Amino acid sequence: MAENIIASKKANMRLVIGLTLMLTSVLTCAQAPHTIFTKEFQAEQLREDFQLFQQALEKIHPAIYRYTSQRQMDSIFACADKKINKSMLYQEFYKLLAGINSQVRCQHTAIAPGQGDLDNITKHAKMFPYEIMWDFEPLKAYAFSDLTHEGGVPTATEILSINGQPVKAVYDTLIKYLFADGYNVTSKQVRMVPTDFQYWYYMLIERGEKFTMEFVINGSPIKKTVSAISWDEYRQTARRRYTKTKVPEIRRLVKHYSAQRKLSLYRLEFAENATAILTLKEFGPLEFIHKSFETIKEKGAKNLIIDVRQNGGGWDHQGFTLFSYLINKPTYYFDSIYTTASDIDFLLRYTDKDTAWWKVTEPLLEKHDGKLGILRIPENGFLQQPQKNRFVGKVYVLMNGKSMSTTAEFTAATHYNNLATFIGEESGGAYCGGNGGDFATVILPHTGLSLNLRLSKYVMAIPSQLCNGQGTIPHYRISKKTKDWLDLRD
Repeated sequence: MAENIIASKKANMRLVIGLTLMLTSVLTCAQAPHTIFTKEFQAEQLREDFQLFQQALEKIHPAIYRYTSQRQMDSIFACADKKINKSMLYQEFYKLLAGINSQVRCQHTAIAPGQGDLDNITKHAKMFPYEIMWDFEPLKAYAFSDLTHEGGVPTATEILSINGQPVKAVYDTLIKYLFADGYNVTSKQVRMVPTDFQYWYYMLIERGEKFTMEFVINGSPIKKTVSAISWDEYRQTARRRYTKTKVPEIRRLVKHYSAQRKLSLYRLEFAENATAILTLKEFGPLEFIHKSFETIKEKGAKNLIIDVRQNGGGWDHQGFTLFSYLINKPTYYFDSIYTTASDIDFLLRYTDKDTAWWKVTEPLLEKHDGKLGILRIPENGFLQQPQKNRFVGKVYVLMNGKSMSTTAEFTAATHYNNLATFIGEESGGAYCGGNGGDFATVILPHTGLSLNLRLSKYVMAIPSQLCNGQGTIPHYRISKKTKDWLDLRD
């Protein structure tokens, strides 16, 4: 029950999936006359919203001072409060709060437009007319899809600037405001491709009717001014120019990646050299994990590749069950889990939580330090026992910045206990634990901005001296480049 009510990372995954769908629907980037961005708010309205935003973080967030001290946060809040001395447009205030939210350093805490404003943006907004892909080392941006009316920009053309801003300046602005666990950067980077970039550009930079682009074409810088497009135009152009194209090179890409999308998100395959490949873009049901390791044992595999790239998380028990198939002795996974229990009256008054929820939740908590509750999780939630069909060969884990939440917990525990060789990018969640479980939503009364917070602080069974705010660091660092996408190379 505890896992269903509080410690369920499925709630985290639902928010990530829901936000992704929301971003894809809202998409972005040109100011239309009737969106919330044209509205101006008075200083007293903004101050009321700001005070509620601050109180919610201070009273509800389970680990607001995990990376940024209380003294630092107090200073950040005070500095922001001084700026609210005049009326502001919606975006200016949004960016003020987004900047503070980024300093909480929690990938599960987000400030976003309310649902009504999102719907309005979807109806009226126009967007930046290119899908962008990035190489981050060294930093370069590419127009992967040209969705302008006129077209003409080849797939994967390098972008030098947007409306006079070098792509490095655009990247730096977005990274400043995006949210992640600790000091992790890879999870911020995955929020910037391809349509998510358009959303964040819309929210954090500008919404112009025209975009002056500077490309590198045939080795030379070329400028081109294009119009923003509506979401309907976006879909129609994508279908005509890419999905139904007869151009051989584009057809090759569309055919390959369409086939990839049809594959099961969780699957077991076998390759040569007695190698099993367990792909988990999502964890799938526990029965799939159990059956997979039974099959792996039956077939006598000596090597196991666990691919958790693009796996944004799941239930807690999915992560520690997978972990239990790799250990050879009882091993701790979590050290502890805390949840907010300091101001229930505030929680019930200002969030979407109600007394029925609290009636079920309260018995799961134990008071601790007068402020936090220790979560009672199911038996063996901390100490894991080796499974009967545990794997005894060599294990390799593939991960990237989208390996978040429960997935990041799995990679951290597996890495710390030296159970596998890690290949890819730094995982998208903190090595020593993040925040998750159940969540609460606060709607700011005047601007309608929505603050989503997690209610539980997770601490992995990893020594604190190893906790530096980074994710799991791979033994072999490999990042997928734009050219790899073009060459169909995984």
